[in-house]
Amino acid sequence: MFSAQTLNQARDQYKNTTERWKPRNTQKAGIDSYWKEEEYLLNNLPQKFQSDGCVTTTSDFKSVIKWVRAGLWESQFGSIQNYQVKMATSQAFSSNMSSAADRVKRLYNQDGLGINTATALLMFWRPDEFSVMTKPAILSLIRQGLWDGQSTPNIEEYDEYLKVCRDIANQTNLSLRDVDRALVALESTQF
Repeated sequence: MFSAQTLNQARDQYKNTTERWKPRNTQKAGIDSYWKEEEYLLNNLPQKFQSDGCVTTTSDFKSVIKWVRAGLWESQFGSIQNYQVKMATSQAFSSNMSSAADRVKRLYNQDGLGINTATALLMFWRPDEFSVMTKPAILSLIRQGLWDGQSTPNIEEYDEYLKVCRDIANQTNLSLRDVDRALVALESTQF
């Protein structure tokens, strides 16, 4: 099991590294790093998405897409319209969805989003409930003996992945987002 100290150090490593990266999308004054961009998005998007019950603008959708991977917007989503974004995310954010995996499937199957991007949309909707499922995070869990699922993101395993991440957050008193950041930093060669 991870200690809170190990995860806090890894989370700090994530912060220190991403403070040196350029932001991918945000053109706001004072946002001069990926870290500040992520913090800005976390401080603004969840309340907006929760209030609206969906992502209402292509601008907000683009912010999340580019946060995941900068080139993805131009290659796949440059012509998407507001109504398409609203329809897809309102269904995924609906209380009618029985599981987190069902929410991911709604985004993944209908709109061409990868698992990382679909789970990032859920994370920016409710960061206290959802985590971004990435290969580096999964590999960190495997190294600690906390994951026996596939070593790559898999929609069918998203609910179990969330359970493991939530358990770590509860045991270490860290936010789910900070657990996610730490897991990525522990495994990725970029940190």
